[in-house]
Amino acid sequence: MWLFRRQLDRKIAHGADLGSSPELTRRARQLVSPEFRARMAAGLQRTITAAERPGRRHLSAQVPVQRSAILEERAQLLSLARLLTEEENVSARGVARVEELLTDGRSPFYYPSPRGTLAAALRHARTTLLLG
Repeated sequence: MWLFRRQLDRKIAHGADLGSSPELTRRARQLVSPEFRARMAAGLQRTITAAERPGRRHLSAQVPVQRSAILEERAQLLSLARLLTEEENVSARGVARVEELLTDGRSPFYYPSPRGTLAAALRHARTTLLLG
């Protein structure tokens, strides 16, 4: 399943029926586990930290973050991190959306996007976490 994790996560993030396969069901349980949710919350906090650091250019495989967009949405990012760790029931779909934001190089965390794109993506992730 490890090889197909990203595919499963993408399916879950985009609304797949979690009961349609044992792999989706198993992955959904992993996504909502307290351990995984804590990792996603820590990832959001690391993204803020990366944006707060002065832009030092050095050789790195790490994709640079969109500093201004992230700093502008700092409060919403922290709120989302708290929701991941403090809310008892969140949806696997919402957690998968957060993971997609953190890991996809085309997400508004990393890819230059029009102003407000990150805010909209974070609102959508929050709504999805709470409502599925």
